[in-house]
Amino acid sequence: MVALSQELFSGKPDFYTVSLLWERWIELDPEGGFRALLAGELVQEDRMTQVWGYLGKWSVKDPDTAIARALALPESYDQNAAFARISRALADARPADFFRQYTELAKWRDANYCVEMAARNLTATDPRAFARLLEDTAGFGLRASEQPKAWQGLASGWARIDPQAALDFFRKVVDPENRNLGLNKIAQQVIARDPDLAAVICKEAGGGKESIQKVAEALALTNPDAALAWLKKYFPGESASAASVVARNHIPRTAGSAVDFMVRHAEVLFSQGKLAMEPLSRWSVDDPAAALILTDKIGDEGVRMNARALLLDLMAVSSPQEAIQAAAAGPERVRILRGAVENWAKQDLTAASRWLTAQPAGAERDSAISGLLSVALRVEPDSALPWAITVSDKSERVDNLAWVLRRTGRQTEEVVVPILQELAIPPEEISEVLNGLKSVDPFK
Repeated sequence: MVALSQELFSGKPDFYTVSLLWERWIELDPEGGFRALLAGELVQEDRMTQVWGYLGKWSVKDPDTAIARALALPESYDQNAAFARISRALADARPADFFRQYTELAKWRDANYCVEMAARNLTATDPRAFARLLEDTAGFGLRASEQPKAWQGLASGWARIDPQAALDFFRKVVDPENRNLGLNKIAQQVIARDPDLAAVICKEAGGGKESIQKVAEALALTNPDAALAWLKKYFPGESASAASVVARNHIPRTAGSAVDFMVRHAEVLFSQGKLAMEPLSRWSVDDPAAALILTDKIGDEGVRMNARALLLDLMAVSSPQEAIQAAAAGPERVRILRGAVENWAKQDLTAASRWLTAQPAGAERDSAISGLLSVALRVEPDSALPWAITVSDKSERVDNLAWVLRRTGRQTEEVVVPILQELAIPPEEISEVLNGLKSVDPFK
């Protein structure tokens, strides 16, 4: 076995080969294999990881001995990592031994994360026996903070084999936290087979956005449309935010299916602010035309406007020229132009300036100038003041003039007045600019 192990490791075997090798050692000579492994006779590279894996597999055959050998490991071998492997192996393959040894395992890392898995697996053999054991947790030393995980594991595992028996039991559990946690786990298990019963159980458990959402997610894994319909039917007052998260998590990967899904569920995806930002953000970069088609297909006008506003905000960053073309006249265009022109100017200040020169005076052009100035002040500061004086709205023009002068280091009256007089700025407006220079910078 030693020669075979050395030969295998000389060729950097894969994970499955190593697993089979350790299983063979443990079957034939577990102590001898462990001594050889520690001594470096079997493997030189990554020996510590192999020791942890060996102990995990050994614990499935002989938990007590594997734990004893882990306790005796040299300090350099990180006992925490070794016990993490043992806890996971026992929770999966020997859950009764996991709980029998829990007092020792709990001293080390990761044991508490394995409680629910061990409880679920132990429940599969004798749920009522495990339920009785849970009612006297001193029998295996669970701390108060870990007990809820065991109750959830019991509920989940029991509901898989006998949901009605699990439900009957948990309805009688005295502790309200454990009762409600268990009921919600049962609802997650039964929702695909009996959505009506799942809704009843959720309501018995007190509802709550997080609990309802988890139950819906259990159904959404196989049928997101049904999960969203379930939320809308049974929890209309609480479903909006939960549904938006469920819908976002289950948008199909292919473009065509994703568009159809997002249009069908536009109300929950786009009525909750920016929850659908991730897919729209991706499309605004990859295919802004397709993203615009998506928003145009949404039937509800309010939802369509929300989705379109979100998309245009994203396009103003990733595809500024397309955003300018797509933005409709009016408040939407005024809002979009500042960011879109700023981002366009970062890419090509000359092209953005040429386009802006051809635009008619008004609120849209004023907004675009504000965006251009942000870049011009950094790249071509001498061009900023001539742009600022072309703003048509007096109040905005005064603010922009003060901003440009401050940012270019011209703030004293002796310097500013001649510059503005040369630009034919009226005296009363020069006074307002001077007052603006004395106030807090509104563009900071």
